[in-house]
Amino acid sequence: MAATAGLADQIAGQIEVPLVDGVAAAVRPRKAAAGSFWRPAAKPMAGLPALLVRLFGGTVGP
Repeated sequence: MAATAGLADQIAGQIEVPLVDGVAAAVRPRKAAAGSFWRPAAKPMAGLPALLVRLFGGTVGP
């Protein structure tokens, strides 16, 4: 994969579809915007002791 680093930029004008440089996309750090993290809703937990369910903030499932 590293052998193709930068190739997307070089051939982008010759290709009719969007290109993503996999190496550049994987190694460029992105700074998160303030408030961009939203904790997902709790999911039902089945087969766990009640103590663990409470610890992980879940709900008791079927």
